[in-house]
Amino acid sequence: GRLREAVETRLAADLENLGLRLIEVSAGWTGELLLSDSRVRWSLDLPNRIEQSQNLARLTVSDPAGFERRLRLSFRCSRPRQVAVAGKRMPRGAPVSGWSFEERDDFDIQGTPLTPAELAGAVARRPIESGTTITRTNTRPAPLVRSGREVQVRLVRGAVTVTLRGIARGDGALGDLVSVRHIGDRSLRRYRVAGPGLVVPSYIQAEGDDS
Repeated sequence: GRLREAVETRLAADLENLGLRLIEVSAGWTGELLLSDSRVRWSLDLPNRIEQSQNLARLTVSDPAGFERRLRLSFRCSRPRQVAVAGKRMPRGAPVSGWSFEERDDFDIQGTPLTPAELAGAVARRPIESGTTITRTNTRPAPLVRSGREVQVRLVRGAVTVTLRGIARGDGALGDLVSVRHIGDRSLRRYRVAGPGLVVPSYIQAEGDDS
């Protein structure tokens, strides 16, 4: 009926404003409401939290005589998102390549998809099969510090910044802890990766690191 069509159109529009897409309204309609005429007044309220399935929207319908009825409409929806998808199998340790952007349902994705900037230089943390969404779970960032390469060790004491040199004893991405052997006194200490070829004391949180 016209009421059902109007309500489902409104529901789809409200969900679209939230970045969601209506799949179906699976339950809640009754026969008499399906036959309701155009003179009824109605309002629709969405739940506070929306998931992929088993969502309940509250529909309030008033007829010309003032009789009011409340219904709960069960609906399913998706959260479409453009994500990078592997176009081939990548073994563990392989640079991420051969991917393309596809629309996937964010509700079905395990982990946080990589952004275009994060894809550059990313490495497979474990084997990634063709058709798999590329996420922070199945990849690791590109190393900013390489084992055996020279790094700058930045130390800050109040208003004074001192930069030393050292040799990294392992690869490290942003925020990772790596061992560095100082050039000069040959001491070995742990530092946090703060940028390309740059490490800082381990107690400092690297900018952009969420760990």
